[in-house]
Amino acid sequence: NMKGKRKRLTNSQSELVATYLPKKIQKDRKIPTSVKLVLANIYQLHYLKKNWGKRTVFRERDEFIKDIEANDKNEVVRPQAYLMTNDMVYINPGVRGRATEYTLNDELYELLPSMFKGELSDNFMKFKEDNQLNIKQLETENQEVIVPSHNSMIDSELQHLNVPSDSETDTDTH
Repeated sequence: NMKGKRKRLTNSQSELVATYLPKKIQKDRKIPTSVKLVLANIYQLHYLKKNWGKRTVFRERDEFIKDIEANDKNEVVRPQAYLMTNDMVYINPGVRGRATEYTLNDELYELLPSMFKGELSDNFMKFKEDNQLNIKQLETENQEVIVPSHNSMIDSELQHLNVPSDSETDTDTH
């Protein structure tokens, strides 16, 4: 349970939530702040031109971590587990080198501004049977050990990456 640890958002994280997360969800007191931040970023992915009208959007985990300025991958993994457990988003974790897939449930997809939406032809229910399996996968992936030297390398890399990135130029891995 994620109660108790109330996450304080930085200004840019708050801005991400205020800009992309539908007002209805922003006002929902039951959803933890950390989950709102991750969900706001999934909505943001739908705003990229290449994703208009697509039901499923893709992002690599490291990129996702940078998008929301997380300090640690648990800030992405835990909220994603919450979103899946509550049938809000179907998440298919990318195996090494492949992007993770995100599919909003019908209700959440409906909250997207209409210009970014496609038809609701892919019914969310068909994703649900894979969901239990993927929660397990997220959890086992979460237990993978990351070599510390790799971590410090990422930190030093991140210091050089504080330049705003233009998401449009991202290479989409399909």
